[in-house]
Amino acid sequence: MKFGDEATLKRIYYNKDIFKKAGISAPIKTWDEFISDCDKLKSAGYAPLALETLEGWVPMLFYSAYVGSVEGPDFLTNLKDFNAPGFLEGAKFLRKLKDYTTSDALGAPYQIAANNFIQEKAAMIANGPWMLSDMKKAEGFYDKVGLMQFPGIKEGTYVMVSGPCTKICVAIRNESDKEKMTGAVEFLKYYNKPENIKRQIVESSDIILSENVTLTPEDKVDPMVINFLDCLETASYTVNNIRDDVQRSFGTAFPEDIGRLWQDELTPEQFVASLNQKIFSK
Repeated sequence: MKFGDEATLKRIYYNKDIFKKAGISAPIKTWDEFISDCDKLKSAGYAPLALETLEGWVPMLFYSAYVGSVEGPDFLTNLKDFNAPGFLEGAKFLRKLKDYTTSDALGAPYQIAANNFIQEKAAMIANGPWMLSDMKKAEGFYDKVGLMQFPGIKEGTYVMVSGPCTKICVAIRNESDKEKMTGAVEFLKYYNKPENIKRQIVESSDIILSENVTLTPEDKVDPMVINFLDCLETASYTVNNIRDDVQRSFGTAFPEDIGRLWQDELTPEQFVASLNQKIFSK
């Protein structure tokens, strides 16, 4: 029985210094412009993207954003297969990204991608607010980081990717235990007090959306968290990330198949067909 949810928002972090040297302005407005800017970064001697395929987390965020920008915000509702055109268009986009990442991305775990961005070996990475603490540990790096939404197919249709972060649950076997259920409710009341939500936002940089909390300059919220919230205001819509919505075997199938896609063992069409077979048995 699910009682509470905390959503986490993902966008694109970028290195402001590298963008300036390559002559790129943020935010990037469309996916076509995104590819064009990746070419500019590459020509200027920079790896545009920090990616990995062992876990497939970062490319999955790009895939979710791209498919969502093609299919719309509700593309995962009642999903029964990956046959909608956006999934194939997204696979073609994923294949292009191989040409814009670091040489160690294929087969690498998430931490390699994160390190490549923080060590300024790549200009962009897609991720959530939990990465902020790692950025702050690298001396002089945090001030170089900017934040933007995922672009859209058309100019002005910015996309954000969301998904559940912390879930608070009660085991089914305890639902008939009045004392335990009373305790669970009291805990949730405490957890959701405005002052406690605010404390989590300030101390951990988590993005917790609540109509009961108003942040002020006196709260000393991390400026990047404010930037996250500003992006939420200007995004056209938010889409769920595919891994959290299509749980089943997506977490293993996607990383495996993106590796095969990047090694040209699968065409984009075969990539989608393989996911359909592994996840939906179709």
